[in-house]
Amino acid sequence: MAEKEQEHHHTTEIKLVDHEIKKTGKGQNFALATALTGIVGAVICAFLDQEIIGAVVGGSTLASLVSSFLSAKQKKKQEKNDDNHEEGIPSIVGEEEEEEKEKKE
Repeated sequence: MAEKEQEHHHTTEIKLVDHEIKKTGKGQNFALATALTGIVGAVICAFLDQEIIGAVVGGSTLASLVSSFLSAKQKKKQEKNDDNHEEGIPSIVGEEEEEEKEKKE
């Protein structure tokens, strides 16, 4: 009975990981398409003597991509800290921030 439960757990976990990989791949493909569309639009605007509009379109495209990557990195870092906290591993970053706050007060 325990072997069947363990096998079921492993197959479920493998399916979950595969789903996450596909989901991540779709997100990256969509981000690439969005970035290319924005950059191509900016270049077209620049060639049509609409430099300001091109700069706004290109700049906003790059800004959104950078903010998206930074927020994903921050989320990943937070999840890692949460996992460490649950396992009883102290977070060095969190301790340093707390010490700085105490010094300011």
